[in-house]
Amino acid sequence: MDIITGITTALATLKTGFEIKKIAGNLDSEVQQSELRVEIRKLQESLIDVQDVLLDAKQEIINNRMTIQQKDVEIKQLQIKIQKQSELDYQNETISEECLEILKIFTTSSSSHSVNYLSKLSDMNIQRVIHIIEILKDKDIIDNVFSFGEPSFVLTKRGRKYLIDEKLI
Repeated sequence: MDIITGITTALATLKTGFEIKKIAGNLDSEVQQSELRVEIRKLQESLIDVQDVLLDAKQEIINNRMTIQQKDVEIKQLQIKIQKQSELDYQNETISEECLEILKIFTTSSSSHSVNYLSKLSDMNIQRVIHIIEILKDKDIIDNVFSFGEPSFVLTKRGRKYLIDEKLI
């Protein structure tokens, strides 16, 4: 018996019980009283069955809650592990001289910079600058800024931290 069926049965049992109680006030004979006792026993047995179903459902809910709580703990542990790994990756980060040259341009202002601007200031080929930007984006050091015209790039929080940690700003 599932939860819905159990609750429906319980409500029907209660309704029938009230009807029997109402009828019981009008009983005169021993036969009618005996029949009423049989009906009451059936109702009690049915109520016990419903209680069992509800107890099982309650236990299932408790078990699921415990499983969910365990999964939440596992998720938090994995998040901590990922964060520690990310910090370790950051500490082991090596950036080429060309990447550093482009990054130093970002230290001169807080505005975003286009590929053309970075190419002019670094005196590098545009394709090389695009390649360096892709490397820096993969390392989460710079990111796109959506603007009108050509794409622009800015330092991320991690990029600013890297520049500060490396004493470049």
